[in-house]
Amino acid sequence: MKKLNINSIIIDKGTQSRASISEETVTDYAEAMSAGDEFPPVIAFFDGVDYYLADGFHRLHAVKRLGKTSIQADVRTGTLRDAILYSLGANRDHGLRRSNADKRKCVQTLLDDFEWGDLSVNEMARICGVSPQLVTAVKLEMDGGEKVSTVKTNAPKKPAKLNNVVEAPVENLTPERDEAVQELVAENQRLADRLAVEAMEASEEEKQAAGETIAELREQIRILEIENQSLKISRDTFQRENSELKRTVASLQRKLKKEEA
Repeated sequence: MKKLNINSIIIDKGTQSRASISEETVTDYAEAMSAGDEFPPVIAFFDGVDYYLADGFHRLHAVKRLGKTSIQADVRTGTLRDAILYSLGANRDHGLRRSNADKRKCVQTLLDDFEWGDLSVNEMARICGVSPQLVTAVKLEMDGGEKVSTVKTNAPKKPAKLNNVVEAPVENLTPERDEAVQELVAENQRLADRLAVEAMEASEEEKQAAGETIAELREQIRILEIENQSLKISRDTFQRENSELKRTVASLQRKLKKEEA
């Protein structure tokens, strides 16, 4: 944990995963902070030179509005791309509830990227915290198909096949349904954790501590999954580049042999 000068935190390099900042939320946060409410630290990635904000844009703007010059931050080692990748799923379980526009923007960020655009539909859905159906629908929209909001529900059911993964029919998708499903999944997980804590033979203080520990561990697992995916992407990129270099070298060697002959 580290206190950072607000002016040292970069916020305009694509790490804002929401479609827009909610001024109403910024006002609410600022008022709550003035009343003494404590907020979680923002999350920033440090590449050795710059700090990139990955989570906590509304909190940062609220602190600015109050005229403060610094903010508490959870600083992690990583590049700008690490910060962007983390930001795509940062608000699925906390903070202002994401709109469908927010979710689509996260998916579009992956689809537009030269590396992340090659990920499977299911992997994109996991990173962004959305359904595979939404990823498929946004991809079709970006490819010139029907928009998510206008997908027909009575069209013939033909499964979409992307990256060798057969997904559920896009025709059954609506943004409202996707959002409801994601909320139910998250709520189901929280209820399961709460029931497990309540079933413990322990004091209330011990149960509270256990609940906090479980929440922290789940967040750590999510972060590790994202970091692991980032490493896999880098590994695959290096492997592709290595293969291309090998093919280039082999081609040059063949040309050299022909010239020597």
